[in-house]
Amino acid sequence: MESNIKQIQKVILMIAEEVTNICDKNNIEYSLDGGSLLGAVRHQGFIPWDDDFDIVIPRDQYHKFLQVAQKELPSNYFLQTEDNTPGYAFAFCKVLLNGTVLEETFSKTADVHHGIFVDIFPIDNLPDNKFIRKIYLLQNSILKNLIWVKCGYGKLTHTKSFKYHIYKIMGSAFNIKTLKKMRKNVLRRCNRKKGKLCFTADYPQPYRKWIWYKKFSNYKFENTKFKGLTDYEDYLTTIYGDYMKLPPLEERQVHGIKADLGKYSNL
Repeated sequence: MESNIKQIQKVILMIAEEVTNICDKNNIEYSLDGGSLLGAVRHQGFIPWDDDFDIVIPRDQYHKFLQVAQKELPSNYFLQTEDNTPGYAFAFCKVLLNGTVLEETFSKTADVHHGIFVDIFPIDNLPDNKFIRKIYLLQNSILKNLIWVKCGYGKLTHTKSFKYHIYKIMGSAFNIKTLKKMRKNVLRRCNRKKGKLCFTADYPQPYRKWIWYKKFSNYKFENTKFKGLTDYEDYLTTIYGDYMKLPPLEERQVHGIKADLGKYSNL
């Protein structure tokens, strides 16, 4: 897996360019996120051992992206969402490249498309009221875990845990479609009124600040450019602490455990 990381990154970059071209064409504001923004700032490209790519889009524009991407993505790509793939557990979407495989431990038993992908996360509001925020976050967390377990996600260590079996028992009373609808309702209530904080539903902490998503700049990324937060320093410090410091060798791990680039192996 690690031996062909550069080839995987080239394929991911091709997908990312397709996604961001659609965003630019349709005036959809996006930003590099997580390790992708960190890579742009610290490495001017991919973190050397990284095999994923993250983009965030505010919730209202995220819906617009889903609509236009379904029409404008070339036929060799697949837009995977919680609505078009019953076994897909996440509240964000993936754009995957058909004819490729990137298998991850956490999702390898799920009935989903396992191609090489780019993640696109919607950003949802968090209520300013701490008590209401805790209620929404608790509801979101329970539903998220119920859906993950119901859809067959989880590493072997997860499936042997007591917590996993509790969620499995709780989820037996609902079908996947109902649980996803319940989660959507929680997020819809979160977005009734815009506050100061926001989050991504599948990975809610640390919280984000809406003010970060007011200004965007172009960042060099490998041989191209992508948009990212202008105030990247506050964001990256909140997420990673001393973000310019490289992690120890034992923490430099790829996400995938099996990869097949198909006809794109010589890209």
